[in-house]
Amino acid sequence: MQSIPLKADEPDYELGNPVVTSLDENDYNLLLRPLKLEATEKNTILTFYHLCKTDEERIEVANDETVIMDPRTGVQYMLRGIIGCDAKPNCKNIVRGMKGKVLKFQLEFPPLPRYMQRICLYGLPDLYTDSRYQKHFYTLTELQEMKQFEEKREEPTLLSLVSHFTGKPGIKVGWYSKELPPKQKPKLCLEPAGYDVIKVETWPHYKNPLRIRPYFTEEPTIKYAAWFTAEATYIAYIDCRTANASSRYYFPRDSYIQADGGEQLKLVSSEGYPTNKFFYLDGTVGDCIAFIMKFPPVPLTTQNVTILIDYTKAATLPVSELLANQYLVQPYQSNIVR
Repeated sequence: MQSIPLKADEPDYELGNPVVTSLDENDYNLLLRPLKLEATEKNTILTFYHLCKTDEERIEVANDETVIMDPRTGVQYMLRGIIGCDAKPNCKNIVRGMKGKVLKFQLEFPPLPRYMQRICLYGLPDLYTDSRYQKHFYTLTELQEMKQFEEKREEPTLLSLVSHFTGKPGIKVGWYSKELPPKQKPKLCLEPAGYDVIKVETWPHYKNPLRIRPYFTEEPTIKYAAWFTAEATYIAYIDCRTANASSRYYFPRDSYIQADGGEQLKLVSSEGYPTNKFFYLDGTVGDCIAFIMKFPPVPLTTQNVTILIDYTKAATLPVSELLANQYLVQPYQSNIVR
């Protein structure tokens, strides 16, 4: 996936008052995860550390897509601001003469719910250059939460719900369904003339996708669900935006499914999106989206389905799992807290 910026980046900014910690390079390298979360009733403070490796560092602290998301509910808690120094978002903050020093940056977010135990972090560009930060899904324990809420109540986790649904009686192989997947027609909001695969400015833009509730208990991965009818097989290609609010997609016309390794059944339609053409889908970072793909029907005796949709590695899944994943594809509206 790639993205186009929501707006032009600001000019570089000379950061005159960075917060220098007492840590040295060895201390920094020994940290398991130089990231910390403090949750209070009034706000949430996310602290991260930056090791200056040169005499001129260009640090992008945050941007318009910096957000904490609750993976259980999908609620997004937007960045309120940078505190503790005069660093600016949406630009490169230039720090000079600090080679070997460890700097501290603090980001303020709204308060988090008392029950929250896991979070997803997006829009932290400087962090992703450190291998210890190259993930989005964290537990609060991992982030070494400084202040625990006095009162916590246990709620079902998505993992327990997944276990419940995959073991639910009544999911059987051997009959066609009359149910169809939910539909949400995307809106074409920009279609420049003269499409050229090399010129990204000619790629069309869509919005209003089929948003679904977040589905992961670890780093998000592509998932699939299926509806098997006598007339067609509907595959839900489920994706979560982990990098940018405007993401690039491409669905080849020769995408296919195979029933138990048999004949390749070619894509009939991508239900509102173009095929053999790159396009952008605008939205919010952290959104979970389902694309509904229509294929020919498979035999009733099918036990496993191989799916190849976006030229990535083909996935072979049992019919029972594809049916069980139908519960993931429920329309859901984004909920943003500022």
